Amino acid sequence: MGPDRPGAPPRRLSGELPDRGDAYESSLDFSEDGARLLHFLTYERPRPEDDGRRALLRLWDTDGGRTLPVSQKSVAQREPVMTWLLGDGDRMAVAATESSGEGTNRYLDVHSTASGERVRRVYGPEPGSNPMPGERGRGVWFNGQDGLRWYPLVPGVGRPGVVRGGTAGFVELTAPTCTTRRRRRCRRPASTGA
Repeated sequence: MGPDRPGAPPRRLSGELPDRGDAYESSLDFSEDGARLLHFLTYERPRPEDDGRRALLRLWDTDGGRTLPVSQKSVAQREPVMTWLLGDGDRMAVAATESSGEGTNRYLDVHSTASGERVRRVYGPEPGSNPMPGERGRGVWFNGQDGLRWYPLVPGVGRPGVVRGGTAGFVELTAPTCTTRRRRRCRRPASTGA
């Protein structure tokens, strides 16, 4: 039985990382087609090769387990708090914070995975809480000063421009879902019996 067959033992993609002190955030994310796997890590102490950066990205091809090129440039600015792949993994979303004497601002940018170049700014600088990815990472909820807002990250994702007043620490799942075509249609989610 080969390593890519169901029931095969897990494949180790990399060895241990050199010590960087405490790890603050570590997450994995697959591309939509499952062909790429992204590892995001934030840590306490940068090593000399980190150039002062406190975050690390690693990317693999899931078919053969080979390492793919991923630029560290997208996590070298500000303090990254979250990353995830978009679509087939050629682009990724990077959420970051920047603190000053006036408070903490949040940013969300879309970057090229290989070059690290910023493709577009989704929002920021803006006070609020960290984003909450939705629609399988194709969009994001952001709880800003004017309420909870939805931002699509890839073409064709619904709910653009939705703003709900007030602040919340979570997405309200019982609110109507609205779609916009030539007219506005809203529907309430089906009752769960809870």
